[in-house]
Amino acid sequence: MRLMQAFTATCLILCSSSMWAQDANLKKTLSERLPSLPKIEEISKTPMPGVFEIRVQGNEIFYTDAKGDFLIQGALIDTKQKRNLTEERNDKLSAIPFDSLPLKYAFSQVKGNGKRKLVVFADPNCGYCKRFERDLQKIDNVTIYHMMYPVLGEDSKVKSRNIALFVADGTRVPGAIEAAQIESLLNGVKP
Repeated sequence: MRLMQAFTATCLILCSSSMWAQDANLKKTLSERLPSLPKIEEISKTPMPGVFEIRVQGNEIFYTDAKGDFLIQGALIDTKQKRNLTEERNDKLSAIPFDSLPLKYAFSQVKGNGKRKLVVFADPNCGYCKRFERDLQKIDNVTIYHMMYPVLGEDSKVKSRNIALFVADGTRVPGAIEAAQIESLLNGVKP
């Protein structure tokens, strides 16, 4: 039994070092042949025999053979399962853990039971964002975290800073204020 475990461990070490050497050779070959190719971040096998995924800076995906003789840019489709493997990989690479988002800076809106959650990054000058916000109003049982993302110009930044807050007693507060100040206003104490 120990002999079998030692043999298995040795095979794993040899296989992983062999794969590392193959990855290093493939990176070297492709960088020499295609100097304008961004730095290769990761090489992994695909379900298609003899084809490897190459992930370069910025999560762009290419495919190549084991020798780096060919480079393919496009979607790898599994026709049996009717799945776009490239799209699935891109989705996985671009995913962000929900808990890592800075939700403490968001405006939240709870609709219905609020069980489902999503975060919307929007620019106050974005027509598409405004249309999307109207469509979101049709969705129920969701908590929507709204984050300001002023990227369409200086005017967007000004509008984001100048959010006007109104309290039930009619008090108007221009600009963003701290949570403690909001609590005071809601309790009838003027800042």
